[in-house]
Amino acid sequence: EFTLEGTVTPTDTTTFLGRTNTEEDKAGVLWFNTDSYLIRNIKFTGTDGIDGSTAICVNENTKEVTFENCWFRGNSTTATGASIAVWCGAVLNIKDCSFSDNYGYGSAIVLTDYAKNSVLNITDSEIKSNIGNAILTQGKSIADVNATRVVFKDNRSVTDDAGSAVYVQGEVTYNFTDCQFVGNTCDLGTNLGLGGIVAVDTDNAIIRFDGCLFENNDCYRDEEKNVPLGTIIHLHDKQATIYFNACEIKNNTSGVVAGCGGKGGSMIVNRGGAATIAMNNCSMHDNYTGRNNDEVPWIFFGHESMYDSDLIEGAKFLLSNTSLIGCSQLKDGDSINDLSGPVAFLYADAEYYLLNSIVCSTYESDNLPVALSCYPHKYESYYSKTSGVDDNVDWGSDEGSGHDYVASDLSGWNGAYLWNGTFSSGTNKDQFAPTAGVNAKIQEADADFYAWLEEIGALGKDINGNNRGTTSWPGCYQAN
Repeated sequence: EFTLEGTVTPTDTTTFLGRTNTEEDKAGVLWFNTDSYLIRNIKFTGTDGIDGSTAICVNENTKEVTFENCWFRGNSTTATGASIAVWCGAVLNIKDCSFSDNYGYGSAIVLTDYAKNSVLNITDSEIKSNIGNAILTQGKSIADVNATRVVFKDNRSVTDDAGSAVYVQGEVTYNFTDCQFVGNTCDLGTNLGLGGIVAVDTDNAIIRFDGCLFENNDCYRDEEKNVPLGTIIHLHDKQATIYFNACEIKNNTSGVVAGCGGKGGSMIVNRGGAATIAMNNCSMHDNYTGRNNDEVPWIFFGHESMYDSDLIEGAKFLLSNTSLIGCSQLKDGDSINDLSGPVAFLYADAEYYLLNSIVCSTYESDNLPVALSCYPHKYESYYSKTSGVDDNVDWGSDEGSGHDYVASDLSGWNGAYLWNGTFSSGTNKDQFAPTAGVNAKIQEADADFYAWLEEIGALGKDINGNNRGTTSWPGCYQAN
């Protein structure tokens, strides 16, 4: 193993100043090409390269590279990989590092098309104020990416692009544990096919989020288009699998900056593909979309949480022990106007499972349904609770009615979004779900999702890790 160790004092840090590369696919500072390396306590800055040039290049024959307590500042490239680019099947370990003010597609880390059977482990690090895709896996890469306690903050996409935090291509598995996604933005320009601070542009990805926070993120387009736009996750004609557990999604916006969220501005959008999206013990609240048309609020379907449309058969949408709490209003700049849209718009030939979950609105003059489900291929509800004003819950087909849904006002809701134990009408309106029954329904709906929840110890727990006991309160919180 080759070790390179700098020094860090209150007045001095070992700094490697990169060069300006005029040739593509070169390294501005370090070129790794054999066995294993350990790099500690060094700042890498100043690399300015063209097409594929990067500060650090992990090339063929390299087995493992570890960076500890390093800084990557102010590196740029006209293409991919401003800071670190992996060109082989190596293991890249990043511990206690910081990436900031870098520019390029994969401004922090890129696993290129040549990264076959590669692994990225990044822990206790920050990725902030970069322009481009902070982490990028390219289309031919085969990789596992594991991020634990990583903060993605204030990253921006280049114009007409998405994935300011992460851009997912290739045959990849991503695991995000206790990560934070805060203040990231995407300027989609005139691009209608992409969206999301986590952009999913592959059919071969499995992406798992456990204990993650998504707050104050925004995606927008430059002009009004009758096309959905998802701020957190956006899938367009893709078949990826995306799992969430114990995540909070709050105070995010879709289309607010430029006022162009598009039809179906939302937090999570699945459009035209047989993807699977499953959420357990999650909380989504106080998210907003921009306003495109003062007179036709129906164009804002699903702005608060979910939007599915035109999906091919095989798509799946599962909510278990989850709370979707919407003000169900639209946000225009800093003010909230009185137009509203559904909290969840589910309109596709897909499978829907709502298990012991809450979907409700807190806005008391809704003129649209809180939740709308039309013509699902398969629909199942189990002890879920839906609340709206004046019985404002609309199920557009027989498959979506007559289940465990109820409608009532919200006088019993508090800041923790707990059910007060009563509803005015509906099947099982005053009953709690058996915890074992909820778990069995999850397993029946998606065995792989159930296996992951079992592996991470999430079954029978609430969003805070509290034991639910024999019976479960609906939504993500278990009352004491």
